[in-house]
Amino acid sequence: MVKLRLFGTMTMKWFGFKRKEWNGGYSIKRCLVFVVVIVVGYTLLTNEDLNDTSNIKNNPTKIFPERTVSQRDIKRILFWTKSYGSITWETNSISDAFKGCAVSKCIFTADKSLVSESDALLFHPPDIISTFSLPSVRSPEQIYIYASLEPPPNHYLVNLRKYSNYFNWTFGYRSDMDILMTYGYFKTLPSVNKSVEQKDFSKHKTHKVAWAVGNCYPFFPRQLIAQELSKYIEVDVFGHCGKSNPNCGRLCPEVLGKYKFYLSLENSLCKDYVTEKFWNALIREQIPIVRGGANYTKIAPPNSFINVLDFPNVAKLAEYLHYLDKNHTAYNEYFKWRSHFAIGNSNWRCELCKALHDTSRPAQVYTDLYGWMSEENCPLWSVSNQITRFVNGFFYNMGIK
Repeated sequence: MVKLRLFGTMTMKWFGFKRKEWNGGYSIKRCLVFVVVIVVGYTLLTNEDLNDTSNIKNNPTKIFPERTVSQRDIKRILFWTKSYGSITWETNSISDAFKGCAVSKCIFTADKSLVSESDALLFHPPDIISTFSLPSVRSPEQIYIYASLEPPPNHYLVNLRKYSNYFNWTFGYRSDMDILMTYGYFKTLPSVNKSVEQKDFSKHKTHKVAWAVGNCYPFFPRQLIAQELSKYIEVDVFGHCGKSNPNCGRLCPEVLGKYKFYLSLENSLCKDYVTEKFWNALIREQIPIVRGGANYTKIAPPNSFINVLDFPNVAKLAEYLHYLDKNHTAYNEYFKWRSHFAIGNSNWRCELCKALHDTSRPAQVYTDLYGWMSEENCPLWSVSNQITRFVNGFFYNMGIK
């Protein structure tokens, strides 16, 4: 109710209403607009999540008893949509895309006239909206693939409800997708790297906390965490949102490498969603401070990160960072994993080609892609959800929770 009263008061001010003048002098049109705004505001403030995911089934796919398998020895993969403007999905050399793969008998094409001769079609959700036509003919052996490294909240203007019973496979960041495609992973070294035990990882790191960020939406939970943390410890912000060195992007190792800690805060708290900012921090030999929807203990090297959620408040987190900053022995404990593990990069092209040649995979279709992708409190993008997040973030920032 506090939110509603404040919202009503602010709305009256925005529309020029004063309490003593409420009973006269204003046009019917202005009053009607005011009522509409109040109704919309009430709806947004009383619906934290507008997507009902209570009926999501554990199995999102329908399995068919038989599968029609393409007899082509070399599998052709067609880019039906672009990927962030790239017609070749940032594949530098299409002819060598599968070079070095264990299973390499695949080719890429962006020529839609070859759709009938293609074994798989790739669709990038954020670019579907700019693709004005979908395939008009579909053969039984073709596999339509939903492919994205971004979660549903970042699929602007895409309504996934339209694509029920459309996609056969998914591949991306979620561990339960048909093909896993991540920004990184850790692997076991063939032998123990004993030199790590003698290395001081705090040496030459003269600064405390760094954060490179390009999305400056003021009421993202990560933005609020960074703002609160900066009250207790030095936090230098780089990138588009940074006040100092704004041209330093997310990589910039010569600058970011001087910091002991790096904020790896995700903009969407979705299941298994971990972006390159986390893996890049590990590569730069920093301790990433994480907040996201993933189970970091499963995807990250042991004792390699600090989770915001492990602390009762941001002040306690800052207190712990100050402790690690002064205690080099405790700081170096976060790098002992390097004697047994290393960071690797996944090759989605190889995994895709291997999957297309795997005849043991069943014939299937995703019956409710919308429901499945929005589970675990990961609502799809919508205008109402964006406004709700802004309004709730505003009140959170004002200290009204």
